[in-house]
Formats: sequence, C-alpha cells, structure tokens
Amino acid sequence: MKPFIFILTFCALHIVCAAQRIAAMTSADAAYDKAVAFYNASFGPELRIFNGKEYQEYRESFKEGHPYFVTNAFSKGTLHYEGSKYEDVSLLYNLVTDQLIILNAAGSAKIQLIKERVDSFSFPAHSFINIGTDSSLSEGLSSGFYEVLSTGKINLLARHTKNIQATVRDVVETKVFSKDHHFVRSNHVYIEINSKKALLKQMNDKRKELQQFIKQNKLNYRKNGEEAMVKIVEYYNQITKER
Repeated sequence: MKPFIFILTFCALHIVCAAQRIAAMTSADAAYDKAVAFYNASFGPELRIFNGKEYQEYRESFKEGHPYFVTNAFSKGTLHYEGSKYEDVSLLYNLVTDQLIILNAAGSAKIQLIKERVDSFSFPAHSFINIGTDSSLSEGLSSGFYEVLSTGKINLLARHTKNIQATVRDVVETKVFSKDHHFVRSNHVYIEINSKKALLKQMNDKRKELQQFIKQNKLNYRKNGEEAMVKIVEYYNQITKER
C-alpha cells in the first residue's frame, strides 16, 4: 500500500513531472495502474487549458482606459475549450488583441489561450462565442469573439474592440479607446447595424409595434445604443415567438 500512497502524493505535488515520468514507466504493478488512472481523471482535463503561451504584459502605463473587457482584473467565469467545459476559471479578455487570458494552476502566471481552441466563454451577464472563418455563423462576420446579446428569430451580436493610441507631448501619453460593432442575423447572414433605422429595417414586419415599444419605454438609441438595441430585439423575439 505504501508505493500507491507515494505515487499519489508525488502526482499531486509535481503534476507536470509526474505526467512525463508516468508516460515513461512500464510497471505492471496494480498500484501503478491505479495511480495512472487517478492522474488522468483528476489532472488530465485541466492541463489542456494550460497549453497556451505566457501572456506578455504591457510595458507602458495607460493615462486613460485599459485594454480589457469591462475590468482589467481577472473575473471568474466559464470556459468551453476543445469541447470541454471548465467552470470557475479566472478569465481576462483583451479587446486590443482579441485574446483570452487565464491564470495558471498556481495562480502565479498569465497564460494566453490558443484562440482557435476556445469555443466560448462567459462572465456574469456576458456570454461570448468564437466565430471562425469556417463556421456556419461566419457569413458577414470576420473571425473572432462576439458577445451574444439576444437570440431568437433575430440574433444580436456585438464585437467589442479597443485600440491604443500614443500622443507625444512632454512625455508619451498612452490612451485606450473603445469601439463596438453590432450585428443582427437575417436570412442566415449577419448585417452590421449602425442606426435605429437600420435595426428596424431588419424587423420590418413588426415596425409599428416596435416603434410603440420604443416610445413607451423612452429608449434613446443615440444615448445608449446597445441597451436600446437589446431591448428592441428582445421585444421583437418575444412578440414573434408568442404569435
């Protein structure tokens, strides 16, 4: 029984080294077989998300803004990676590079995930999907991460982006600026929406009801376009579903 306890302890303390050594060992001992099974079941799936490259921090400080989605601190979320689901993962989404970052198992280093292997991820109140060039959803969209704002007869997505601009005065001042793009899916093609008029055009069969809804709820597209769009599309999906 002692060799079995030794192997389990060794795996827990030295996961990566144990994985390499276990693969090389050929012992037929029953305790060894149990240890391998324990390792694969306990650590194997988690290790797959730690196979990206180390994330390089920005050298410059930002006078205004930051490159990340909502906050520059890690947030707990859910990640779907290579077909597997991981919950309670520390996530950080860089909008400048459109890359997703996680913390390593020890929480001591940042890892930039392999983008093509990220299926989707979510923070509280925000869900993102990865649309590749070979995706059935890609018609009318460039590849990358999109926030899913509403689904139904009309799907509403947002592409959030940021860019860094440096201004030279007495010193170099670096600022981050945001720009969002919104898309609705119509006839299996995503169309970018830049105005309330363009949005209503995609839901012309319920234009009268939508205009009344906008007026009753005092929705201001110019002041808060995304919030207005979400409410309009959700209402449209609701009334078309009901009928």
